[in-house]
Amino acid sequence: MAASIKNTNEELVEYSQILLAPQAAGMTSTPNDPIKVGVRILNKQPYLIAVNLSDSEINLASDHYARWRAKLPGIAGQTISEITSGRTVQAKNGKFNDTFQPLDVHIYSWKPRPAVVKTKSSQSPKKR
Repeated sequence: MAASIKNTNEELVEYSQILLAPQAAGMTSTPNDPIKVGVRILNKQPYLIAVNLSDSEINLASDHYARWRAKLPGIAGQTISEITSGRTVQAKNGKFNDTFQPLDVHIYSWKPRPAVVKTKSSQSPKKR
């Protein structure tokens, strides 16, 4: 148990700048999604944080995840890094596929292509 807590603490320190960075506007999962997501922007670099809260293996290829995948800023046919493991996945037509084991946490990063990345604080106020 102590080793597990130590490992979690080390990961929180390692990824703290990403976790505490401003959140990208409009990028959230729904309450029914087993994969919970959020995008953070750090130094104009997007980071997708994705967590499998289920006790089942989940594959992102499902159209169930199309709603939030379509909002990922600047994804095109490029390599996406999963920084917690050092793996890479390939994006094609604005989406990518990966598999999550139960309770997995993945943090993805990519170089945005011609999309403009906005944070919640940079949006203009809504008109009434």
